[in-house]
Amino acid sequence: MVLHEVTAIAPLIGVYYALDYVQPKVPFPQSVLEEGNRRINKLRQYVGWEQLAADSPVLLHLATSYAVVKAAAPLRVAACLAMTPWFARWCVVPVARVAGSIWPKSANLRGWKRK
Repeated sequence: MVLHEVTAIAPLIGVYYALDYVQPKVPFPQSVLEEGNRRINKLRQYVGWEQLAADSPVLLHLATSYAVVKAAAPLRVAACLAMTPWFARWCVVPVARVAGSIWPKSANLRGWKRK
């Protein structure tokens, strides 16, 4: 599950910053963008964050990034399957060894006994 989430979050951030850097003209009605920014500004004001400009593309880039990552889900699943042996060898096994040295197998953790 960790690998699956990493293959979702890393591209989400990468696509967002790529869109922010390139500033593409996404065919989207300006009135809808302004209305979305107006609504999100109410939440941002409530939380105490700086408000967005009416024509700010931040939310549009976030939504586009999310859609791109969701559309690439089959590729992400294939990448996870391909990277699983490497990830297990270099990340999971070392963590399991450290955890095993901290908590011996005979330890009674949270009331559970090993058989």
